[in-house]
Amino acid sequence: MRSRWRESMFAVCALVIVLVVACSEESEFPDASDPVSAMPWPDYELTRYTITDQTDEVLGSVEFEIVRQGEEYTLRVLFLLDAPPLRDETMVRVRADSLEPIGYERRASDDEDQLEVTGSYSGDTVIVRIVENGIVRVAENGEEEVEVETGEFAFDNDSSAWLWRSIAFDQDAQVVYRSVNVPQRRSQLVRLRVRGQDCVAVPAGHFLAWQVEVRPGLDRQTVWYAVEDPQLLIRWDQEPRRFLLREVVTARGGDPIAVESGSCAVP
Repeated sequence: MRSRWRESMFAVCALVIVLVVACSEESEFPDASDPVSAMPWPDYELTRYTITDQTDEVLGSVEFEIVRQGEEYTLRVLFLLDAPPLRDETMVRVRADSLEPIGYERRASDDEDQLEVTGSYSGDTVIVRIVENGIVRVAENGEEEVEVETGEFAFDNDSSAWLWRSIAFDQDAQVVYRSVNVPQRRSQLVRLRVRGQDCVAVPAGHFLAWQVEVRPGLDRQTVWYAVEDPQLLIRWDQEPRRFLLREVVTARGGDPIAVESGSCAVP
């Protein structure tokens, strides 16, 4: 596998949530618990975001799509980066009543390389298989599939945008859960803390939003969710990258809807 592809692949992984910190930091976290309080989204929703850097240069786009199919949700995350051109799409199946993960599929490609990752959840484990440019990555024991322990109150890393949206938004509220990163074949505790409310400006408008601090270990990210239902993800800072809400679609094949942005004003 060429180093250029590895660098691109890990850059996209970092867009979702960085989980590569020492496991010893978990000892500083409270015990894990169920973070899910409510699910404010409809049976279908597609939200699109512009990805920028700290200078507001546009780097690409990301889509978050959720579809209900009976007792399951299918969650789709699609990253399209401009330079170098790269497409990275992940599909996660979760239980509709709990967001407990069931299955994982990821396909990433640029003009030269391809990556495919699958994960099958069962109980407290997930079976992971990784294929790079048509070649199966084998484990140290020679197996093509690796069983990874997930632990209690474990959720798939790529469901984060919806999982965080489901928490109880109260001033200073916090919750700890376990996040499973299938491509990295590991799980880790993550702490969420509600810091307060801000008025946030994005291409879709101005929104009064809850600010939530996300800490996997010592790393820190910040997300903002609208105070008003359906509590849309408005902005996600993973410095130096930022995701800014651009448009919302609530029907398959439909046009973007006008989003109620509230009455707050950005200084």
